[in-house]
Amino acid sequence: RVVPYLDMPVQHGDDGILRAMRRAVTARRMKDIVAQFRAAIPGLTVRTTVLVGFPGETPTAFENLLAFVEDVGFDRLGVFSYSAEEGTPAVTMSGQVSAEVRAERAQQVQDLQDRLAWPRQAALVGTQRTVLVDGPSEDTAFAFEGRTAGQAPEIDGVVYLRNPRFTPGRFAEVRIVEVDGYELVGE
Repeated sequence: RVVPYLDMPVQHGDDGILRAMRRAVTARRMKDIVAQFRAAIPGLTVRTTVLVGFPGETPTAFENLLAFVEDVGFDRLGVFSYSAEEGTPAVTMSGQVSAEVRAERAQQVQDLQDRLAWPRQAALVGTQRTVLVDGPSEDTAFAFEGRTAGQAPEIDGVVYLRNPRFTPGRFAEVRIVEVDGYELVGE
């Protein structure tokens, strides 16, 4: 048995930027890989990370990244801004992107991801999910918190559980009753 969760750090959706990053894959190939996994594994959660502001990221390259994110429809996405790291080839590359533009682009990607993912989250209301109960909730409004197979620890949000009848370390069948962004509430 395998958890239906794929973390595929694509980094970018523009072929020119992928080449500059020395990634041996194209955006088209990554789309195809995700589609193959989704076809083979029902209910698969697909997570990725992208990097904005890499040297040479033009407005067109950034638009290609946005289109890629929208086309693939990731369930979870982390966005990071490039930062120069001494000793790496990117430090001396032309086309350095300003910190202000990197921050704006990171926010644009996150806004797009939220717009795409939150309706999928909302569709979970009323469904039954198997949840691993982690332990007492850090939020005092809830008794426990746990995770579905589509929520990696400390990354993807949690399922808050109101009822104190759950047992930490055990799986429980939970009905999702609310959604708040990437957080779920179950009973």
